Amino acid sequence: MKRNQAYTLINTVIILGMLATIFGLQNLLFQAQLKAQNNLIAIKRLEIIQLKSSCYYNKTHRQQFMMNGCQISVEGHDIIIENAQNKKVVRELITK
Repeated sequence: MKRNQAYTLINTVIILGMLATIFGLQNLLFQAQLKAQNNLIAIKRLEIIQLKSSCYYNKTHRQQFMMNGCQISVEGHDIIIENAQNKKVVRELITK
């Protein structure tokens, strides 16, 4: 193999390696962005349930009810939201 061909081959391999690394890093960043977006969507859903539950509790004063597929319990100034996966989240009751 001639020297010029060897230099070209080495440069090509180095450039392809750098491109593969860049694509890998881009994929990691994209996955992190998707995870953060999913977390924000989950927080938004909880806030909507918290707001609707607080309004419903202020109207009816019922301490246990279902809303958006979640079991809602009101204890003192807290709302306990239990979703379908039995994950409990405690939020503050929004009052007048």
